[in-house]
Amino acid sequence: ELEDDVLGDEINKDGDSDEEEEEDEIEDLDPVIEHYSLKHNGGVNRVRAMPQRPEVVATWSDKGKVNMYNVRGILDSFERSSGGDSISSRKIARDPFFVYQGHSTEGYAMDWSRVNEGHLVTGDCDGNIHLWTPSEGYTNYSNSSFKVSSAYGPSGDNIDNPSVEDLQWSPTEGTVFAAAECGGDIKI
Repeated sequence: ELEDDVLGDEINKDGDSDEEEEEDEIEDLDPVIEHYSLKHNGGVNRVRAMPQRPEVVATWSDKGKVNMYNVRGILDSFERSSGGDSISSRKIARDPFFVYQGHSTEGYAMDWSRVNEGHLVTGDCDGNIHLWTPSEGYTNYSNSSFKVSSAYGPSGDNIDNPSVEDLQWSPTEGTVFAAAECGGDIKI
């Protein structure tokens, strides 16, 4: 009798339906992990998806390159395998559609603007920050989809340790972002 008090009743006294028991059984199933690999030159330092178009994914490589991928085909495949209503069946593109080699070294800092679609900022370990703006018709996703310009370089008291470790766009201003540097500086 004592054992039953500790473990609880085995009889369904609450009158729960068989339907609820079936839901519990479904929740107890082991998860299935589905994945796809993309070609990437070097190690991945950072990965970020564009908030307005989650099929556009940017990565920072330890080789100093920023890569852009169109993962729409992968997202469609996940949707179909989960029983969703994905109507398209796009080819899965495993190569980046855009590779930027204009940074002087590798980096970790990267952020997409939530205010201006397609605007990205990247920062490297030499203290350089580059601003990405979408080209007209950038939704075709090609090597001319973005215009990248140097927005900032190391200066002032932080010349010895200028590495940009984090970047964050303002949640309300489309032209404002903050940069955190290794030397202890935060610049707006």
